[in-house]
Amino acid sequence: MNLKFESVWWQARAERLLTGFIKRGRIPHAVVLAGRPGIGKRLLAEAFAAALMCRGPEVEFTGMACGGCSSCRRLLSGMNPDLMVLRPEGQAIKIDRVREIASELSFAPLASKRRVILLEDAERLGDEAANALLKSLEEPPAHNVFILLASNVYALLPTLRSRCFTITLQPVPYDELIRTARQLKDLTPEEAGLCAFLAQGSRANLEKWLDGDHRKKWNRIDEWVKKLGRVPLRYFFKEVRELVESENSLEETLQLLKLWLILFIREAIRSKKALKEGWFDAFDFVEEGEQALKVNVNKLMLMEEVGLVLREAVYEAYSRCEVS
Repeated sequence: MNLKFESVWWQARAERLLTGFIKRGRIPHAVVLAGRPGIGKRLLAEAFAAALMCRGPEVEFTGMACGGCSSCRRLLSGMNPDLMVLRPEGQAIKIDRVREIASELSFAPLASKRRVILLEDAERLGDEAANALLKSLEEPPAHNVFILLASNVYALLPTLRSRCFTITLQPVPYDELIRTARQLKDLTPEEAGLCAFLAQGSRANLEKWLDGDHRKKWNRIDEWVKKLGRVPLRYFFKEVRELVESENSLEETLQLLKLWLILFIREAIRSKKALKEGWFDAFDFVEEGEQALKVNVNKLMLMEEVGLVLREAVYEAYSRCEVS
């Protein structure tokens, strides 16, 4: 259990808001912490919950848990009954669990100043469970605070969102991801920088890209795009077909192609090359391909179209290279 806001120092704005609630004594009965996975939502929620529950006298001045009172000690041992956690069971948070917790809310906290109900992956509340939760939020008993964690806040029912104070969290800074990558793996600065870029501000994504198999996938995509720009057209469709047949997730492949184009354009800017409209058109086309995959589409034909657009975009940069 994390009691300190310092563990997510890059969320300084959110920390100021959350500690400000406690110092002013004006605490929303429900707070949504929103943002992509792996940016510290859970750690921030734990620090806020600890401060809300803390019995130390200084918490009203600092907005932070003291770490030494009976409530904080119980949290650190994992034995505080006033922290109630709701998690998805299978694909959704079940209505029975929501009702079970709602039945406890009328009772006073047992060991802490307040009771905190923490909902992980709150967007996975089913409609029935969300409506059951809504009843508790409409008339919240005293001494209860809800903290909802959501990667996609707009997946929550609008009526639920309207009764919560929403704080959108920031991605993990690029430099912090590089530092973490080099702590966890023996990487060169260039390798760590690439993993940090591919992580897109998420610690969870960083851990994925530190895995050697995922970096190999990036290398395959990198070589594939460069090859499109130099392979004779008669071999082009063979290259596309081989990619489609070898990739388990074309959704992830298209996401990587967008990241590849971003790096390509960044390198052009760094090298002070003239930017070409076709590069940005290619990015837009790949994004449209992502949307097309969500409906019934011929994946091979889609990737052939994407490949042709990419080939045209990068042809000048790689056409003089030999075909490997």
